[in-house]
Amino acid sequence: MKLPPRLLLFLLLAPVLALAGYGGIQASKRLWNRLDFVLSKEWNEVFTARKQDLAKHSWRDSRPLHLFAGDSHIEYGNWYHAFQGELAVRNMGLSSARIEHVTELLASIHEIAPSTLLLHCGINNLGRGDSPDSCLAPYRKLLDQAKKLNPGRILVVAVMPVRQSLVDSKGREYNTRIREFNSLLAELCKSRGIFLIDFNESIAESNGGLKEEFTHDGLHLNSRGYAVIAPRILETLTLAK
Repeated sequence: MKLPPRLLLFLLLAPVLALAGYGGIQASKRLWNRLDFVLSKEWNEVFTARKQDLAKHSWRDSRPLHLFAGDSHIEYGNWYHAFQGELAVRNMGLSSARIEHVTELLASIHEIAPSTLLLHCGINNLGRGDSPDSCLAPYRKLLDQAKKLNPGRILVVAVMPVRQSLVDSKGREYNTRIREFNSLLAELCKSRGIFLIDFNESIAESNGGLKEEFTHDGLHLNSRGYAVIAPRILETLTLAK
């Protein structure tokens, strides 16, 4: 019996589509397993130690200081290498840190007036279920605390997307909340005269998800991802030089 062409095509492609779907589901599970937003006792110990360290150690580099504060996207960046040693950067990033944690870290610093204070956070608030609207209040407090450090300027980086696929509804929903929050964040920064750096179009696919070549786990940037965003940050940091 001769099968209809469409049915024959479906039977030929079904195993491939099934494997692709399974692979996408497994990749999605690996991504969301990494997003553990219940902070452990060990993490809180690290957080406390970081605040104590910031409180007692002063910056000794004679060059203008560029202070980077935020979550894992900041912490995992090798900024000295990315900027080829051109700028003095103090990395205050902390993996899993939420907006309020970054505020506490900044409050631990005394007697410092950085040339630039760069902020990137919010993804961990959104990841634990906070609405984009509810993230604005803690971000306002973060900007208030940032101003107390008397920086030459404050720069805010828009929250970066995560990987998503056709079979990953959670990733799509997450990126929708990220876009909504970035829109609100842009309005907040504009109202305060703060420059917002948004390079998501450079690292995202047409569907809004993080490009596969720029991440090793669907969430964090790899070296290629940092190679894309670092020049944009460096350009912004050196505009006033």
